[in-house]
Amino acid sequence: MPVLGLIFLRYADFKFAIAEKELAGKGSGRRAIGKEDYQAKGVMYLPPPARFSKLLALPEGENIGKAINEAMKAVEAENDTVLAGHYGFTAEELDFILNYDIKYRLGRNAGEEEE
Repeated sequence: MPVLGLIFLRYADFKFAIAEKELAGKGSGRRAIGKEDYQAKGVMYLPPPARFSKLLALPEGENIGKAINEAMKAVEAENDTVLAGHYGFTAEELDFILNYDIKYRLGRNAGEEEE
């Protein structure tokens, strides 16, 4: 089981919940609260499948490691451009880094699923 991923998701969910309370009721009829609002507060946006409560609600016998990996992929997909900006990378540079890591370090192409 990817323990560090689980610890990260718990921490990110804690920060997300605080921001969610702060943002509650700040949306308007014209504009709903979105991931940009969370990111403006310095918090990673967590899509529903990546929230810690979803992991806790998994039925017994479910592959928790796979669920954590999928949650981490969802977090990355929602926040990759924010992370790129934080580290000073352009979107193209970030894409190269991610694809390099997948292709050369993990030995597979970006479109291939892990077995």
